[in-house]
Amino acid sequence: MSRKMVLGLVLMCMGFFGGILLIGAMVLSPMNPWSYNGITGWYGCLLGMRLQLPLGVCIAVTLVGFALSVIEAFRKE
Repeated sequence: MSRKMVLGLVLMCMGFFGGILLIGAMVLSPMNPWSYNGITGWYGCLLGMRLQLPLGVCIAVTLVGFALSVIEAFRKE
C-alpha cells in the first residue's frame, strides 16, 4: 500500500467522522430546537447552528480522500 493511498484513506476517514459528528449535533438538537426564518427540522437546525460550511468541508474532504484512494488503487505502473 502506497503512502498516497494511506493519505487518501486517512482523509476519507477524517471527513466521514467529522460529518458524522456534525450530523450527531443536529440529531441531538431537539433538546434546543431551532427555527431559522420559519424553517424547522434538521435543515433549520443546520442553518441556525451555521453548520453548512463545516459540513460541506467534511463532505469535500471525504470525496477528495476517496478519489485519491481510488486513483492510487487502480493506477498502473
